[in-house]
Amino acid sequence: MSTKKFLINEHPPPNKVLENLIVNEETKRNLQETKDGVIVFDRQGIVIFLNDTAKKYFPSPLSQIIGKPIEKLVPLNSMAQRRLFCKARKYFSLATTGIPQEFHWVEEKGKHPIQAFNVIFNATILDDKKVTIIRFIDILQVKTFEWALWSLAKINNYGCINDIIDDITELASEVFYAEYGVVSLFDQEITHSISYFHQGKEPNFSHALADTPCQQVRKEKKICYYNGDVRAKFPKFQFLTDFNINSYLGGPLINSEDEVVGSLVVMSEQKFKVSSLYKTLFQLFMDRISLEIERLLAQRKLQFLASFPQQDPNPVIRIDSDGTLLYANKSGFEILNQWSMRDNKTPNILMEACQRAQQQEEGIREEFTINHRVYLFTLVWIESFSQINIYAIDISELKLAQQKMRNLANFDTLTNVANREYFKTTFNHWLIDAKNNAQQLALLLIDLDNFKSVNDTFGHPIGDRLLKTVTRRISGCLRSSDFIARLGGDEFVVLLKIHKVSDIYKIAEKINQVLCSPFELGEYHIESSCSTGISFYPQNGVTTSELLKNADIAMYQAKKNGRNQYCLFSNVRHNGESKRRTLIKRSLKGTDLVNQLSINYQPQFDLQSKKIIGFEAFVRWHHPKEGLISPYEFIPLAEQTGAIYSIGYWVIKQALQDYQKTMMSISDAKLSLNIALSQLNDHHFIEHLCENINRFEVSNELVILDLAEQISTIQYRHLDEHLQEIHALGIQLSLDNYGSEYSSLSRLLEVPINVVKIDQNFLHTLETQPRHRAFISGIIDLANKMELQVIQKGVENKSQNEALKNLGCRYAQGFYYCPPLSLNELKEFLTKYALLN
Repeated sequence: MSTKKFLINEHPPPNKVLENLIVNEETKRNLQETKDGVIVFDRQGIVIFLNDTAKKYFPSPLSQIIGKPIEKLVPLNSMAQRRLFCKARKYFSLATTGIPQEFHWVEEKGKHPIQAFNVIFNATILDDKKVTIIRFIDILQVKTFEWALWSLAKINNYGCINDIIDDITELASEVFYAEYGVVSLFDQEITHSISYFHQGKEPNFSHALADTPCQQVRKEKKICYYNGDVRAKFPKFQFLTDFNINSYLGGPLINSEDEVVGSLVVMSEQKFKVSSLYKTLFQLFMDRISLEIERLLAQRKLQFLASFPQQDPNPVIRIDSDGTLLYANKSGFEILNQWSMRDNKTPNILMEACQRAQQQEEGIREEFTINHRVYLFTLVWIESFSQINIYAIDISELKLAQQKMRNLANFDTLTNVANREYFKTTFNHWLIDAKNNAQQLALLLIDLDNFKSVNDTFGHPIGDRLLKTVTRRISGCLRSSDFIARLGGDEFVVLLKIHKVSDIYKIAEKINQVLCSPFELGEYHIESSCSTGISFYPQNGVTTSELLKNADIAMYQAKKNGRNQYCLFSNVRHNGESKRRTLIKRSLKGTDLVNQLSINYQPQFDLQSKKIIGFEAFVRWHHPKEGLISPYEFIPLAEQTGAIYSIGYWVIKQALQDYQKTMMSISDAKLSLNIALSQLNDHHFIEHLCENINRFEVSNELVILDLAEQISTIQYRHLDEHLQEIHALGIQLSLDNYGSEYSSLSRLLEVPINVVKIDQNFLHTLETQPRHRAFISGIIDLANKMELQVIQKGVENKSQNEALKNLGCRYAQGFYYCPPLSLNELKEFLTKYALLN
């Protein structure tokens, strides 16, 4: 059977395929060391080996490549690909006769190469087997270079200059796979595009040179290349942000007098690599465009001197040396009339500019404001005719854009209030005035509570709308003399001049009130609040950084106190707490954190049978310096720092392991795990949970996830799908602290809850407050009718136990029955419990 026939029609039997798959490991290493792609075929044309470079060009997994003929691997979606493959098959057959073969595999889109290889076929012997090796070398850059040179040479030298520049600009964009291509001319402060491509020819535009990469091209007089970081390097250039541009390649266009007159630029949203070969190509584009621009400028100068077209929409004026008007188009007459021209003479202000132009060999440019519009006048003295030609451009919009760019340096683009830098500048001025006038100042630092969860839940667009609404509400609470700024994220700062200290407290209270009112953002109902820290000048500091830092400390104290309130800075209290909070945050990021964690278990009891029905796991942190740190203190900080995910993973694994060894032997006793709502946003949470349940051979039905009652609020509806998925797996869900501020009866119908845990605060007034007693009784009755299990938390004494039994509550946990115990303590407790029961 010939190799060629086999390649086309037949496949070897399976046992032969397996025989051909064997390749010596040392041979494999040698083939891997080359940077080129290598494919090894046996004598029947079956693939027996690919090196790593070759694998990148085939979409199929290795298991679907080895043992297959090559025609099964190469996608043949076009006639051109099929022709190339036929050619390759021919060379393959010739190579098997012992004569090495070589050809270029080049795929094109239009005429543009998109994939190119130099393919070499060679028959040889490896591991005592006759094989054919195909080696393919990536020559895409070389082929692209050849195509670009060919395309550049094709551009007609005798065509319209603007068309030639357009063709080169478009070609440069295609070569570098850039979405944007621009050729611009520079004047002193402005760059004006003369060719602009973005998915086709676009209208030209102008922008200021300051703080742009084009300014860097002009300054360095060489090619400038920013791969993926151009926005970071030029943050003030709004064009880059508006069009999401991340990569930039630009070079100077230099005239015959060695002056930079403009630039060629290609830009992309993606990164693009620029090799030395491509830089050479880019330089060729620049040189060609520079020549065309020389021609263009010379042509324009001749046209400018020869005549002024009537149809030009911009003002065009020609006057003689004594100021007599020789010519003006319609726009030119309008400007002269606005200047109140009389007796066919030129206004004095323009005549003075003409005299200055007459003294210059080159033309001059000056700005004039006429009837609230700004014009840039170009005045050129024509010696041979003793005339001055004037060409004016309305640059009012450009001036407005420049002013907007200056505003960007001072104001937050989202909320339109002052930004951090402008706040610092303003506050420094306030502090100087306050010092000179012995005046007191107040600084309010405002931080939204739970803003991160809003962003995570509803997305950044809704978060941005919330920030805009928050800004309006805060501004509505302020006096005309007060100053507001956004520092970034969800932090705002307000500066106030103190006339009466009580006024400051009233403003802070008012801000808290308006920000705790619900926000209706389209279809979204969002509940939020704020925590405010207040520092005073000069009592709490005399510099911007001091007062801001101390207000920040006070703000965190407000959060710690329960949020939705303000707090005044106190040196004695805050210094210690700030250091502790910083230490805890740093420790949460430490590599040794999980070695400092442990888990305590609190049994849950059936009040009728006194049997243990389950165990709730409580994580404990034994800090090497601070000792035992309460979960109420470190869990919120863990959510802020992201450490909650690693802590949560550890708790799940350790608790299930402990449960398997110690608690699972008690019939039907379940394990309750406290889960932070932020953990449910983790896409790997369910996978990790199920993996450990299976690992420790625990039944899904014996695991309960305790969820904070905030899950009942509207803003966590997006988690319902995750809860349904968990519930479908047979894992039970418990609603913790039911009856607190987030209670929602309707959500009990929507969320797949199995267990309701009643908030322990009701127990303290169970015997003295009939309404609380009725509330618990109502919850128990409702849960029973809904076939939900009710567990009362925090039972501390006998009277509470008896009251619960009388109300029909069957299950409870608390110190009255058993406190949370370490694993060893729990083992002792269970031993004694078994003896007593």
